[in-house]
Amino acid sequence: MLFFLNCSAAAARDYTNCTRHYFKNRKLSTSQCYDADHRWGKAIAYSSKGTIIYEKELRRVAGHSSVNFSYYASGAVKRAEWSSAPDGGIQWYSSVTDFAENGTITSFSENNYDDTPATLLHRPAIRPYRDSSQQKKQ
Repeated sequence: MLFFLNCSAAAARDYTNCTRHYFKNRKLSTSQCYDADHRWGKAIAYSSKGTIIYEKELRRVAGHSSVNFSYYASGAVKRAEWSSAPDGGIQWYSSVTDFAENGTITSFSENNYDDTPATLLHRPAIRPYRDSSQQKKQ
């Protein structure tokens, strides 16, 4: 039982380091919060009614995961651009989500390392060496 409680406590993170953006009416529009070490976090966007319309995990270790928000004049989120590269390796992911001012999604696109053209190595054919002095004279 004690083990279960410790796992639950470890799974719950305190995201205390936050950057917030607000609607003109002072309601929360977006938040990007990290833990005490600024390593792990969450990005969340809200509608003007307070419902969550977008959520992604943030990470500054083992590669990265980040979100860039842009806004309407009212403070509502207009676009969320997400990027992730686990372990900083060849795998990468990105998406762009556009929102109407009321919080509904108007478009979504994504891209990742699997959907890009592959780089293929092309090795020229190697022809066997022929000594021209040994060729038959005609």
